[in-house]
Amino acid sequence: MNIDLVEIENKNSELFFNIINKDNNDIVGILFTVENHIAYEVYEKYRNQGIATVALKLITERIEKPILEIKYDNIASKKVALKSGYTLVRRETSYDIYEVSCKGKSR
Repeated sequence: MNIDLVEIENKNSELFFNIINKDNNDIVGILFTVENHIAYEVYEKYRNQGIATVALKLITERIEKPILEIKYDNIASKKVALKSGYTLVRRETSYDIYEVSCKGKSR
């Protein structure tokens, strides 16, 4: 699947994107940023196809010092973070904090 991000809204420090399949223009998920924090969701029928990993890599290149806050029990998102070049940097009460470990290097 050929994935891209299409910006749909830009409000101050918040950016909103559709994650699209460029092969057929289907919207397969959403992604948004608040300052340097990134959040995303791939729609259920499109999961387990590497879409979140590609989308996260695409947005990571556009954000300075990107951060992910992932609930401690969200194993799928932790795998996406690691595949996208992020590293666990600390644990909070109910979230793990990931930062990019290889920004600017090819993945």
